[in-house]
Amino acid sequence: MNQVSARVLPLALAISTLAVVLVGGCGSGDRITTGPTDNGLSTHTVESAGFSLGVPRHWDVVRRDDAADVLDDMVADDPSLELFVEQLRSPDSPFKLLAIAPTRDRDAGVAPTLTVAEAPLPADTTALEYLEAGRPQLEASVELLDDIAIEPVEHPSEDAAVARYAAQGMTGESPNIAAAVYVIASGDKAFVLSFTMAEQLEPDYRAQFDNSALSFRFL
Repeated sequence: MNQVSARVLPLALAISTLAVVLVGGCGSGDRITTGPTDNGLSTHTVESAGFSLGVPRHWDVVRRDDAADVLDDMVADDPSLELFVEQLRSPDSPFKLLAIAPTRDRDAGVAPTLTVAEAPLPADTTALEYLEAGRPQLEASVELLDDIAIEPVEHPSEDAAVARYAAQGMTGESPNIAAAVYVIASGDKAFVLSFTMAEQLEPDYRAQFDNSALSFRFL
């Protein structure tokens, strides 16, 4: 496994986890009483990366294709997006789309997030093999509460897999984090979709996040 591409897995997790902690510590006093229960997604296209994806409606979405002035306006309106925007601006960043829930769950202390990153895929490597190769780095990057569950996924792209796990919060005051990391492979590249949320919210968001991953399409 190409070490650079494998590192995208823990990098995507780190950005997502750091983002939910930072957002949980600032922003509005809005409160999520229940998680989303429908399939309400809005389609966002990132032409430069060659994909489209359904993101939960009303989420803040930052794309690599957004112009600099648009990104500046986003940060001015919501400073919690600065981490996301800076990741997209870096010329070497693998991130193509970043999204965050607009409301805050004060009980959980975090806001659910989504990151989409692109990585080179070694020849003859499947999405499932990519995740399995990245397992040791994922295990080393977080304090797992249980084993990582990795399984193939029936997806229109024909080659997809998901890893699900729960991990301790980044600090003693942070809630535990649940994550679902989808890898969707095509040719010589893989897209890594990382959904991160407070562990207690995972049952409420799981179906919608799965639907989001299944909506991913290559252009």
